[in-house]
Amino acid sequence: DMDADFIVSYTTLELANLHIKTPRSEMEGKVRFDYSSYDDLAEFIDSVQLRGKVRKARVNLDELAVFSEELRGLDMDVDVSGNVVGTIDNLRCRNVVLETGAHTRVLGNFHFQGLPEVDSTYFSFQLNDLRTAAVDLRKIPEYPFYRAPLLGIPSLIDSLGIIGYRGKLIGTLDNVSAEGHWTTAAGEMLTDVNLRYDNALQDYRYEGFVSTTGFNLGKLVKGKPSVGMMVGDAVIQGESFKPDL
Repeated sequence: DMDADFIVSYTTLELANLHIKTPRSEMEGKVRFDYSSYDDLAEFIDSVQLRGKVRKARVNLDELAVFSEELRGLDMDVDVSGNVVGTIDNLRCRNVVLETGAHTRVLGNFHFQGLPEVDSTYFSFQLNDLRTAAVDLRKIPEYPFYRAPLLGIPSLIDSLGIIGYRGKLIGTLDNVSAEGHWTTAAGEMLTDVNLRYDNALQDYRYEGFVSTTGFNLGKLVKGKPSVGMMVGDAVIQGESFKPDL
């Protein structure tokens, strides 16, 4: 179901007081589409400029697979608010708030280049506040979502409690770089890490640098009382979330 106040001209389509409801999603907001002529509508992805404001929404990501097949199987409900501007293939999202699960919340600005081809889309995320926990991460399937098991988050991650992050995420789904500041129950750290999918391994590899003025490794390494506070810099490498320090 959709209700809205329509304004239509040769160069603009505006939907004010927009309310959309589907079997598993609901949204309130407004959106405007600008184009030089009706001919642009045939090339909607790269020729129509959109400006939108989502006041509040709950979106089931699996439902969005009708627009992008890559989301099929990602059966998660996400509460959303924020602003969007640009074309579909060059889209900027500002002042975005995303909430899902028991502990996961994201505040930030996002830029996507290449939609609707999700698997090849380049993204740049400025994350002002990201918070999550192992219990939420274990509900996310590995990509491709429709046939993959859930993320294999090891039990030691539970010891980190609420995980916070401020910084940047840049790349694609199979090659991501993260540079920022982490906070956990075990301490804080700065990271510059790359995570990429290895086709030969059929899993992810990661490598990078970590710096901390105080991180309690004893919270992660159970049964080893000699392991305690870490201070300094380290190079990390690993695969499949099994690090080799």
